Amino acid sequence: MKNLFRFLVGMVVVAVLVAFTPSISLAEQVKKGDFIILKGENGIVSVKNLKSIKNTNKTFFYDDKCRIRDGGKVVVIGEAQINRYLDTILLVSYQIAGKQKGNNCPSGTIFFFGKSNFNMIKEEKDDEDEEKDIVKKLLRNN
Repeated sequence: MKNLFRFLVGMVVVAVLVAFTPSISLAEQVKKGDFIILKGENGIVSVKNLKSIKNTNKTFFYDDKCRIRDGGKVVVIGEAQINRYLDTILLVSYQIAGKQKGNNCPSGTIFFFGKSNFNMIKEEKDDEDEEKDIVKKLLRNN
């Protein structure tokens, strides 16, 4: 009887945990090749290219700092958990149109990008696309 009681209590605990554990959304499932377009971003990143990379007038080496810009494309190369970071880290490649100069990162710059930040930007874009679809549908109906 005691074992049956323990079993039932255990099953209730498992059921509660399963019911209240958040499921992983599709946005959290980041894979190689996924990308975001930076909007309003002018952040400074730490270069992780193993070989130097150059814009029109400056060469960047591993761990040098450069600026990412609005409209830049960030493409996932891989994912890792690094102890000194609280977030899962994505290794990404940066692509930007036009010639870059000064402290601006050139296309091909590799750096770390937080997975939660990547997902947040991606979800904002998905929400924006959904809103645009609604506007288009409503305009067609008028």
